[in-house]
Amino acid sequence: MLDNNSTKAINLTIPRPLMLPILLLAMATASMATTPSIDKKCLYVSSFHEGHEWSDTIENSIREKMKGQCELRKVEMDSENNTSPDEIFKVTNSIIKVIDDWQPDVVITSDDTAAKYLIATHYRDDKTPFVFSGVNGTVDEYGFPFKNVTGIIEVAPIKTMLREAVKISRFGRRAVYLGPDIALEKKNFSRMKLIAEEFKISLEPLYYSSFSQWKRALLKINEYDFAVMGSNADTKNWAFDNELETVLEVIKKPTFTTDISMMPYTAFGFTKLATEQGEWAAEVAIRILNGTPPNEIPMASNKKWEFWVNEDIISRLSTPINRRLLRKAKRLQTAALD
Repeated sequence: MLDNNSTKAINLTIPRPLMLPILLLAMATASMATTPSIDKKCLYVSSFHEGHEWSDTIENSIREKMKGQCELRKVEMDSENNTSPDEIFKVTNSIIKVIDDWQPDVVITSDDTAAKYLIATHYRDDKTPFVFSGVNGTVDEYGFPFKNVTGIIEVAPIKTMLREAVKISRFGRRAVYLGPDIALEKKNFSRMKLIAEEFKISLEPLYYSSFSQWKRALLKINEYDFAVMGSNADTKNWAFDNELETVLEVIKKPTFTTDISMMPYTAFGFTKLATEQGEWAAEVAIRILNGTPPNEIPMASNKKWEFWVNEDIISRLSTPINRRLLRKAKRLQTAALD
C-alpha cells in the first residue's frame, strides 16, 4: 500500500490526469492482497435448534474462526422437537437436498443426531467432505472415520468427576444418575456406568421426561452418597422458578455434572468447553478447503475442561467441603440466575 511519502513522490513525477487511476489501482491491489476472495462454500449442520446453548457456542466458535474463509450457511435438525422416525426422515432429507443443490466444499456438523442420521446413513465415503463435532464419548456405532469424514469427539471428564465425587462424598460408593429419558442420555449413562465400575461405584439411573418429574427425582438424592446430573435436553416445561429453590433445600448430598447447562442446579461441575469443539472443527475445515483430504486428518477428542462450584447449593450440603478444593474452581451462584 502507498504511504504519504510515496503519494507525494507520485504527485511530483506523474501528470495529474493519470494520478487518480494509478492510486485506485494501487488501492485495489492492496485490498486483494489483504482480503481473501470468498469463493468457497461451507455448511454447518446443527443437531439442535437456535437457542440451544451448547450448539450455539459451537456455531459461534466456527463462525469466528472461519471469517473470510468461505460463505457459511446453517441448517438445523432440531432433534429435541423432531423426535419421531418420520420427523427425522423428513428433516434429514431436507438437509440432503440443501447439500445436493448448494454443493458445499465442506460440511461441519455438531452432535450425535447429525452424525448418525446424516453422515453415517447417507455419506459414507462420499465425495463431500464432513467434519463432525460434539459426538458423545465414542463414534464406534457410526463407523467413523470414513475417507471423507473426520472430527472431534466430545469426551466428558467423567473419570476426574467420579474420582473427586468419591473424595467429596467421604468415599461414598452408592450413586444415582438423573437424566432425561432420551437415547442420547442413556448412551451417556451407559458409558458413565462402565467408568463408575472402575471406581467400585454402584451407579443407578433415574430418568425423567418433565420438569415436575425431575423435581420429584431430586427428593431421592439423599438416599445415595452422591448424585450425577445429566442434561435437561428434551425435558418438557423446564424452568428455573421459585419452586426449584424449595426443592433444592431438601438436597443434603453432593451433586455433580459434566454439563455446564446444569450448573445452576448442581453443586460441582466438571464441564467440557463447546468452544474447543467449534474451534477444532473450523481449523480442520479450513485445512480441507486448502486441499488436505479428510482421511489425512486424524480424529481427535477434547483436552480441556473447567471445574465449577455452585456456592448456594454447597452451603446447603450436610457433607463438609474441603475449602482448599474450592480455590481452583469457577464460582456460580443460583441466585444470580433466578
